[in-house]
Amino acid sequence: QVPLGVALLLARSVQAHLEHFPVVDQVELSGALRRREEMVDEIDLVVSTPDPPAVLELFAGIREAEGAMETQPHHQGKMQLKAGPCLEVVARVPDEFIWALWQTTGSKRHVEQLKARADSLNIGITKEGIESNGSVLRPASEADIYHMFDLPLIPPELRQGRGEVEAAALGTLPKLVELGDIRGDLHCHSRWSDGVLTVKEMALAARAKGYEYLAICDHSQSLRIANGLDPHRLRLQHAEIRRVEEEIGFRVLSGIEVDILADGSLDLPDDILAERDIVVASIHSGFRQDRKQLTDRVLKAIENPHVDVVGHPTGRLLGRRAPYSIDMDQIIQRAAATGTVLEINASPDRLDINEVYARQAMSSGVRMAVNTDAHSQAELDNMHLGVSVARRAWLTSEHVINTWPWAHIRELFASS
Repeated sequence: QVPLGVALLLARSVQAHLEHFPVVDQVELSGALRRREEMVDEIDLVVSTPDPPAVLELFAGIREAEGAMETQPHHQGKMQLKAGPCLEVVARVPDEFIWALWQTTGSKRHVEQLKARADSLNIGITKEGIESNGSVLRPASEADIYHMFDLPLIPPELRQGRGEVEAAALGTLPKLVELGDIRGDLHCHSRWSDGVLTVKEMALAARAKGYEYLAICDHSQSLRIANGLDPHRLRLQHAEIRRVEEEIGFRVLSGIEVDILADGSLDLPDDILAERDIVVASIHSGFRQDRKQLTDRVLKAIENPHVDVVGHPTGRLLGRRAPYSIDMDQIIQRAAATGTVLEINASPDRLDINEVYARQAMSSGVRMAVNTDAHSQAELDNMHLGVSVARRAWLTSEHVINTWPWAHIRELFASS
């Protein structure tokens, strides 16, 4: 298995390769990748083409491949990629494309639930399409498929068999947060600690993305390996942030990612934290403490009135480090009681918190921030990965604070 961010890069590379050929009309990601699962062991592509056999021949010698394409019946093929996952390709003539895309997107549980609903409506589902009154219907869009079942379109991220069909039938599907709803990034780093760009360069990159604000939250002093800031350097940085803000006419928030120390205290005094526009509190050491110690550390940080956001709450690194032992039920309950925000960290290595905890947090009334934790301009583009987690968790823009204007976020921080 590889993390979603890695799998997407691989898939986009193969997709771009295919799209150059005249015989290819359209290529779409499918399967777990289209559902935006956090770890992927297979890359699925569906290709619309007037000549399906010819499409499978296009894979001969592509640079991402470990071996040759193994062709299968019904114009399907499978090959091993050097980066780890398998690539599975389904080639279909144009009027079969949408149906193949829907079927291969899955999930298996979702498709089974739709089949059960189809049975109750006396509608048949086959590999070829939807059978009705003795004929096979070929839908022109996925919305058409769901409309045949008297349902609105269910977004791919929700097709998990976790109540989405029932919600669609009741008309209670949420309007999921979208990447275009994001107004700013509330956790980024600059050259003052371990980022690669200056405050101004990061701010200009954020403005170029159409954002309204960017929070510079460099590391605090105990994280020496990341050139963490002591109070003196933090105040110098604050002055620079205000100069940049005035110079470029863009809101730059003076924040800090303050370390939660081994005893739950914070790495900077309260009077320094009080001067910040935003305080993100995170654990970066002491991962081997027991469950109670780790949980108590975060709970103590949440109780600090200056802490606005808990950063990457479970500390995992996808495929490399498991979440540390922490009682997220308690964390969510305390965050709800104090009005503390939990982060969905959009770094492709983290995606932390995951969709399960994010949905639980939403149900408990906790707000979340989708942040990139960017240390470079390129990493600002990882926002879509965090939004995918939010969408799989059924979150709307109401639940994600960085879809709000800064004035509304500031009011939330002031009231918590």
